Amino acid sequence: MKKMFLYFSVALVLYSKCAFSQYGSFNDKIVQGQKDNNKKKKFKIAETYTKFVQFKSDTIPMMRVPIDKIKSPSEQFIIKVQNNLDDINKKLNQNLPASEIIENTNSVSLTLIKSYDSEWYTEYYKSELKIYDRFDKELKNQRSAKAKAVQDSIREENRIITTAKKEQENKEKEIKKTIQSESLQTEKLKDDPYVLLKGSLDGIKNRVLTVFCGIDVNFANGRLSWYLQDKLSLSSKDVKYLDNKFIEKYVPRVSTENEFLKVTYFLKDTDKKPYYKTDNGKCSVITKCEITGTADLILNLFLDYWPQKISLGGYKQGEIAHFQFMGDRVSLYGVSPPNIYKILITADNISMDYYETFKIK
Repeated sequence: MKKMFLYFSVALVLYSKCAFSQYGSFNDKIVQGQKDNNKKKKFKIAETYTKFVQFKSDTIPMMRVPIDKIKSPSEQFIIKVQNNLDDINKKLNQNLPASEIIENTNSVSLTLIKSYDSEWYTEYYKSELKIYDRFDKELKNQRSAKAKAVQDSIREENRIITTAKKEQENKEKEIKKTIQSESLQTEKLKDDPYVLLKGSLDGIKNRVLTVFCGIDVNFANGRLSWYLQDKLSLSSKDVKYLDNKFIEKYVPRVSTENEFLKVTYFLKDTDKKPYYKTDNGKCSVITKCEITGTADLILNLFLDYWPQKISLGGYKQGEIAHFQFMGDRVSLYGVSPPNIYKILITADNISMDYYETFKIK
């Protein structure tokens, strides 16, 4: 009797375990089925709200589920990822860096979506982000290459200017040494008839100060051009020779804005002694000079190049300020469009013969 009761007890326990095992397996299948169903629904949402668009040379999947269609515990992270992707797209289309947003989206936001909702379809987000990351790295490489090219160009220009400056300084030292007496000065005048005028100008403010009206354009332009390149860090961009005009445009060597200076010399051929030997033996003398450009460059030139005290206003219409330097009346004007100014240099009512005064013969 006891044996039968023992057998019955063991059989009952084994039956119970088997029944619970079958129930647990059945319940797992129900849960798995629900997960599979949710995945299918969310994949269908992904397909519905994904469009394939052209981005530069690639086609990218843009999955943008409307907020009212996001039924997920990861809603806030899904919205953030979609907004981040839009921001990245905009930045890269403007050739702006986006690596920080890409890294944040890839390492944080996408991970959080899966942490709160493992069934949400994120493959389209990942594919789009991968393409953006590649383009961002290409832009970074291009920017680095451009920056290196600019730096190399600046170094080369600085080397050229430094070399030329040393040569000029050495030349000036030699001139000062040789001009020790009237006889030596006379001999020097034969080699460089402009040496007395140079010496007079060099002692006033800077070694490249010049006069304009009534002097050879090659003399004035050479000295002004040296100042623009050495002191204002400009480069000559364009030169034009027209009838009775010589025009040279300058731009900053490094600038993020559309800055420029344009120097226009109005000329007249004379029988004066030319600064350089010319084919026809004529000397192109400046009758008027106009310097136009952006505000900062024009104002820096007007205030720093000449040594004279400035007078505000003037008797000419639109004249902001002016001063007289030797035979030049130098006036500042504002012109249209905004932020453009002009320096006008004229002989005005003063007639000064530099060729006679400084023995340029």
